[in-house]
Amino acid sequence: MQILKKILVSWLFLLIFTLPITSFAIQIIKIAILDNVSDPYLPSTYEASYIAGIETATLAAKNKGYTIQYKTFFYGSTPLAILDKVPEVKAWRPDLIIGPGSSNQFLLLAKSFNNTLVLSPYASDQAIANMPDNFYSLALLDKEIGHIIVKFISGEFPNNNLVNVVAADCKDCVDMTNIISSQYAHYYPAATITSNMYTGNSGDRSNQELTYNYKSGDVILVQPNTYIESEQLMYQVANYLGDNPIFISDLVNIGAPSDTTKSPNYTEYWFTPYLFDDNSPNFREFSKDYSSLYNSSTNNPIAFTVYLTIISAVNALALYPQQNSKDMRAAILDSYTMARASNPYWYKTSNYAIYKIDPEQTKLIGTISAYD
Repeated sequence: MQILKKILVSWLFLLIFTLPITSFAIQIIKIAILDNVSDPYLPSTYEASYIAGIETATLAAKNKGYTIQYKTFFYGSTPLAILDKVPEVKAWRPDLIIGPGSSNQFLLLAKSFNNTLVLSPYASDQAIANMPDNFYSLALLDKEIGHIIVKFISGEFPNNNLVNVVAADCKDCVDMTNIISSQYAHYYPAATITSNMYTGNSGDRSNQELTYNYKSGDVILVQPNTYIESEQLMYQVANYLGDNPIFISDLVNIGAPSDTTKSPNYTEYWFTPYLFDDNSPNFREFSKDYSSLYNSSTNNPIAFTVYLTIISAVNALALYPQQNSKDMRAAILDSYTMARASNPYWYKTSNYAIYKIDPEQTKLIGTISAYD
């Protein structure tokens, strides 16, 4: 009997002292943040909003039983600067990498990380679909975004001619223009589609070149390098044309619609992922945690997008736990693979919001799904 008691006591001590340590260790998630937050074309609040998104996700993960440790690996604006950070990231041995928003920079990483999940909040290039399975973007791909825009034009301005004003030195801009033009021509073969290309600053090109072949009533699709340049381009062209032209712009969610400059003499339709949906459990959870941390409005699309990127991995791990995984890195990759197998659009925002911006107001006029 005494021997049995000693065995039971020994077993209890092992249970008390060993299991909590193992449980605690497996719940820590090391996240490397690999991005360029100092790009001068980004909003001045971008870095602060980015960090706010990480901190809010950290709080949400804690409430789910996970401890996030993160380290930033911010790089400069030269084309290959991101590759200089790769050895540092590898040396830190993260369980998860939040990669760059830029499609071109994200694509550069394809051969750098083999067995670690790498997530991008914004990358949308079609080539992403051909990256290794451990790379994933929460953004829709360009063809899906193009489908949304063409669907809107077809409903509001069917058969109208289309004039593209495109930054020729921006691959993403040229690719999106080609996608939209091809899809629109398929539906309206009789419509005239013109693409006016420019390089450098649009202000250096003549208004006549930028608006070649434009006729009153045509839809102008602007594809500049940056949001700031988009505003300048539309203002410049509208002043030249003087007939209240119709502009369409598709932008990643790096700015709040309420902050957009109201147009003095043109109408703009602005497409952006529909994030601030009060009916969304993700947004409600974000709002609660963000408010508790910052005691301010949750109208912060950058923070919410970064939050969703991290939480998509945390929730995949919670939904598809990997009991037999040797480490957290493998557990995250395996659980995310299972989540994507169950839902190929895991945590992607399928609905896009359409805001109408005119001299009077900025108004949400509806949403369009990419999958209809």
